[in-house]
Amino acid sequence: MTPVPAKEQMQNMVPILAFKDTNIADVFEFIISGTYSPCVPGSVGVSYIFKAKAGTKRLPKITIDLRRVSLENALGIVCDMGGYKYYYDGEIIMIRHPSEIKKGVRVYPLPKNHQVIPLPASLKLTE
Repeated sequence: MTPVPAKEQMQNMVPILAFKDTNIADVFEFIISGTYSPCVPGSVGVSYIFKAKAGTKRLPKITIDLRRVSLENALGIVCDMGGYKYYYDGEIIMIRHPSEIKKGVRVYPLPKNHQVIPLPASLKLTE
């Protein structure tokens, strides 16, 4: 059985999403839990990682009342309310503060036996 892609699972509809003065991390957990459906073959749910903004002592609390909305729309609205953004990293939903999203940059660890090869002068980067 082939797993259902994360983006497709996020199209599931939520009949009601209602929270009052609730920690945003709890709302994210509820939204993502809606991606698993035992009635849908291949539905295994979506993995997500939420990272609060560095230095945050208390997460925002939100009040929301939505009806018949997709999980993806609900996630987008909740992110906007709390000042966060989300994106797909393969099959994982990453939720981050915009200041902590590095666009187009990935860091890969180098093996211990790596060799540094200097760039020729003609290829050096300029500022």
